[in-house]
Amino acid sequence: MALVFPNRPGSLLIASDAKEGRKEVNFSTWDKYDEKRKAKKLKEIAKEVGGGDMPLFYYTPLHPDAKLSPAERELIVKWAKKG
Repeated sequence: MALVFPNRPGSLLIASDAKEGRKEVNFSTWDKYDEKRKAKKLKEIAKEVGGGDMPLFYYTPLHPDAKLSPAERELIVKWAKKG
């Protein structure tokens, strides 16, 4: 998880988080992942979303539409577990 730095403008923080997120999983290159990597990433997605760790706690106050409802969270977890 990225650290919040008070002297860092929000746009830079969000851009940095997006860059770091793409390092973790990039759906634009998903087809290039081997099956083992895909399975690992899907497991991580289910854990992060299911545990309430995504979206990041400091992102949703500025972007309230990004907050996931329980039904949306459940749908994503089911999708990730289905693989």
